[in-house]
Amino acid sequence: MAPPGIDDTYVVFVICETTRWDHMGMLGYNRDTTPKLSKEKNLVAFRGESCDTATKLSLRCMFVREGGTMDNPGRTLKEQNIFAVMKKLGFTSELFAMQSEVWFYDNADVNNFSFR
Repeated sequence: MAPPGIDDTYVVFVICETTRWDHMGMLGYNRDTTPKLSKEKNLVAFRGESCDTATKLSLRCMFVREGGTMDNPGRTLKEQNIFAVMKKLGFTSELFAMQSEVWFYDNADVNNFSFR
């Protein structure tokens, strides 16, 4: 369960699987390409790398630990994804996407999702 007193706590994951971390100002790129994100308080940014070459396959493996999917064409999950874990801890998950990978969103174990 989520600890008491965190009702006003939000955790936001911004996933940009086609964006290179070495072109983001907040991660050291010499041009300020992320001016608004850089001003966010309590921001934690990671230098991530894509876990596959296509969005369809990357969606499976990017929300679990390294090695959390089987090495097969469908990248079958071997463990729960981050959304399922957050739900078990008492958080709600809202997923907003720019791509229409509905098959993934239907199985992500989020409370709500919408896409453009």
